[in-house]
Amino acid sequence: MKIMTVIPAYNEEKSIARVITLIKSIDIDQQIDIVVVDDGSVDNTATEAEKTGATVIRLPVNLGIGGAVQTGYLYALHNNYDCVVQIDGDGQHDPKDLPKLLGLIEDGQADLAVGSRFVEKTGYRPPFFRKMGICYFSGLVELVTGLKINDTTSGYRAV
Repeated sequence: MKIMTVIPAYNEEKSIARVITLIKSIDIDQQIDIVVVDDGSVDNTATEAEKTGATVIRLPVNLGIGGAVQTGYLYALHNNYDCVVQIDGDGQHDPKDLPKLLGLIEDGQADLAVGSRFVEKTGYRPPFFRKMGICYFSGLVELVTGLKINDTTSGYRAV
């Protein structure tokens, strides 16, 4: 399986190299190509990512998270990747969970696997109002689909 991680990043020069290094340190049988989509950063995000050997796509202006992610998925499509893992460039997602997400896709158990920032009690802690919004959308998804998803807004997913 040809696997790629897409890391949308905007002004993440302080964290991007650490995120990429953690992804590269994952013990997995397959090669995982790393693509950083620099979303019009005004700092050295792209330069720091390039130093790690990641492929960097530089957007000339900030398109927002949606535009950066779409750019990454289009790159994956045009380069015949079988699986794409999206992970944020700010370090809020733990790359050690990447094999779990990939395993669900590879085994055919899921077409989409979403990682949660809230499983570990010591992990990411959003501001109060953001947490309330996440809880609202999670409840809405559960009401409509019957599925319990505790982090519906997570940017950590494999497809």
